[in-house]
Amino acid sequence: MTSTHSTGHDEGRKPADARRAGQLSKGILDEIGLVDLPDSVKVDLFQALVAQLEDEIGARIVAQLDSAELDEFEEIIDEGDEEAAMSWLSAHVANHADITRQEIERRKAEVAALAPTILSRFSGSRPLRTEESS
Repeated sequence: MTSTHSTGHDEGRKPADARRAGQLSKGILDEIGLVDLPDSVKVDLFQALVAQLEDEIGARIVAQLDSAELDEFEEIIDEGDEEAAMSWLSAHVANHADITRQEIERRKAEVAALAPTILSRFSGSRPLRTEESS
């Protein structure tokens, strides 16, 4: 069995997109207790969360592929056809949906555990809510 973690392939590729899987929306931050964050912070945090999930999901999927499969899948990714990529994953990585679900749940739990700390960093520093004293 060939290891594909350090094959020289572009590790920036995202074999699975958590948003595309329909399991992640911006409302996730509200669900895990971050409803009071400023919107701009929510956008940044959501984008970081998606990027981390794509990396983690991608790494788990890539670990299941041999070199030929990885090459084939990268060709599909390069074409930019997300539907074809999802079909390919369904045919070659039977548990890709489970991997996606597991990683989303794991990351949600991690962020939820950090929610009080995250909120405390922004509770006293909301520049848009400063009161002017005349």
